[in-house]
Amino acid sequence: SILIDIRTESKVRALTCQNVANTLWAIEKLREMGIEPLFGREGEEKFRGVFDSEVLGRLREKRFNPTEMVMLIWAYAQREESKAVIRDLFSVFMSEIQSFSPPQLAMVANGIAKSNPINSETFLQKIAQALSCNARALTTLSPLDVSNLLWAFARVDVVHKKFFSQVAEHAATLLQNGSSSTNEENSNSRVGYEQKNNQFQPKHISNLIWALARTATRHPKIEAAAEKFAMERAMELNPRDLANLGWGLAVLGGKKRKKALSSLGLSARSKVREFNAQESSKFLWAITKAEVNDPKLQNAFMSKLDLTFNFPALNPNPNITLSSIPGGGRNLKNTGTAVWDASYAFSEWLSRQNSPNSSKFLHDFLPPPRRESGWDTWKGKRGVELGSGIGLVSIVSARLGVKIWATDGDPE
Repeated sequence: SILIDIRTESKVRALTCQNVANTLWAIEKLREMGIEPLFGREGEEKFRGVFDSEVLGRLREKRFNPTEMVMLIWAYAQREESKAVIRDLFSVFMSEIQSFSPPQLAMVANGIAKSNPINSETFLQKIAQALSCNARALTTLSPLDVSNLLWAFARVDVVHKKFFSQVAEHAATLLQNGSSSTNEENSNSRVGYEQKNNQFQPKHISNLIWALARTATRHPKIEAAAEKFAMERAMELNPRDLANLGWGLAVLGGKKRKKALSSLGLSARSKVREFNAQESSKFLWAITKAEVNDPKLQNAFMSKLDLTFNFPALNPNPNITLSSIPGGGRNLKNTGTAVWDASYAFSEWLSRQNSPNSSKFLHDFLPPPRRESGWDTWKGKRGVELGSGIGLVSIVSARLGVKIWATDGDPE
């Protein structure tokens, strides 16, 4: 009711900059907790339009202070619809980067990695420079900050080895000093937001290891702390963090991390129904890489990888069900188990080649012969799909008449 009351231009204009930042931050924080504002689609669009317009105007007048900017960057990074606002947010940020504190820069880095704007690599390099030039700045970073920074640089594939190593070393120091929390501590209502950020949460540990693995960076102290965490507190991890931590430990240590992956596996057993297909695929790869022998867990994850896809543009319209089945005792490791989001997007695009006239974009894009018959364009062609996983793209290609070979293999 509060949000509905303030969604008119005059009322939004009457809000202070802090009010605007707080409102948008709170909405996304509530969404993160699974609480959606009851706008309805039309109401949501109206609300967004009014607030976006007001934020853009105030950005151009440079009326937001650094704290408000950080809140806005975080809020807009959660949603991708407002590209113009995100662009202007980062433009103002770059012009005033020296005004931001180290923790604020860490939060901005997290927002950059989530929204991935144009020039995101340049933005992150500037943040690294701003923090690297002040040795004392790094010592003010909290567990939340180091987790945000390392995760952001790894996600955007920004190579800044010196800075990455400095932040990782500070993270190791914080871990050695015991800056980690337990669920019992977190359940205490008196533990405030600030205090939680000064302790390593399960998500932070998971992100640290994922970032090290993604960038092929070895750090024995962090790896040892993460392995200890996996052995002692695996039950605190949700499916996403189980998948990321397991994947990271497997990449960095392989079968040397067998005990840690076995412990994570016990936790995963009780949460199999909560895993999505990508988390299942990633965790299955991790336990296989670490040579964990847990048939019940593996079979449970295999059943999670049964997915059905529908392609309305194909005629007749088939339901394609993909099933991952253990390979008869052969050492296939993680071969043929992954279903990537990109493979579904590409398969959908291919399926529309069958009838280009169903899509105005394809009709305008394809040369005249293809406009008449997309099917004939593909018939008889030969193709090969590398890294096909379960092979969705190949199946759709075959439906179009392509003679296709689907190949996949474990990295080893």
